[in-house]
Amino acid sequence: MSRLVKTLRTEEELKNKLKSPEKLVVLEFVKPGNQVCVYVQPEREKIAEDLKEKADFFELDVDEFKKYAEKLQVEALPAFVVMQNFVKKRHVVGTDDLKKAIDEVHATFGRKTQDETAPKDPAERKTQDESAPKDPEPEQTTPGSGSVQRPEPSSRENTTVKQLHEVDNNTKFSHLVTNGKNRKIRIYKLEQDDGTIIGEANLKIYITKYYKGLFANRSIIILR
Repeated sequence: MSRLVKTLRTEEELKNKLKSPEKLVVLEFVKPGNQVCVYVQPEREKIAEDLKEKADFFELDVDEFKKYAEKLQVEALPAFVVMQNFVKKRHVVGTDDLKKAIDEVHATFGRKTQDETAPKDPAERKTQDESAPKDPEPEQTTPGSGSVQRPEPSSRENTTVKQLHEVDNNTKFSHLVTNGKNRKIRIYKLEQDDGTIIGEANLKIYITKYYKGLFANRSIIILR
């Protein structure tokens, strides 16, 4: 049993934890026995330790909390959902972007959004709109009033502008092709029978354990 990541068993427990006014709540949806969920546990524990002053971590069996998993749009495991006062703020799969997501939400923790501070009464909102400063309307000028009117661009000028746009678009396309040739192919997801492994850190953990198990019990044969 983890010291920092507690397992929730009932819906009542979940609702009580989501009431936390002082910290964010991180819900991890897992499936018991799923190898991908097991692989990310060490990194999850480290993040929970580093961010214990900002968030409380809870583990939920996706089958026991199926209603909440569907409501929070959990489609891949392990899924981490960052909650604030019953509101979903972030949703990440795996631990690669988990710490960053929590830090971003915590940076705005406790602040009221513009919608929350906006007046609820339509009459009050209308009064604010009328009192708000407005951009000055452009002055209308007439021929002969001493103002200088800008002539309409000629057909030659229009053709030149069109050609410049075409050259600019072609240059952008050339840059895209050049950059595409220099890009490296990176593996960021591996689908297994018992789940999907997402993220560079999780892939490293899985591949290391796989090859250790593959060669651990094999005897060495020396040919002479």
